[in-house]
Amino acid sequence: MRWKDWNAGIDTIEIHGPFAVGTAFSMRSPGQDVLANTLVEVKPFEGFTDETVVGDTRVLVKMRAEQM
Repeated sequence: MRWKDWNAGIDTIEIHGPFAVGTAFSMRSPGQDVLANTLVEVKPFEGFTDETVVGDTRVLVKMRAEQM
C-alpha cells in the first residue's frame, strides 16, 4: 500500500502487520499527533474501511479502489 502516493495529507504511516481486518496502523498528518487506526473491512481490489477512535468519537473511513 502506498498511502502517501495518493494522500498528500499524510506525513507518516506505518502498518503493524498484514493488510487485513484487525491490523492496526499509525498515521500522522503534518503538525498533528499520531493517530491509531484499525482496518475493519478489507475487500481486495475493491477497497477498505478503517476505524480511528479519538476520545469518545469513532471515525470510520471507507476508501474504494477508484479513490486511491
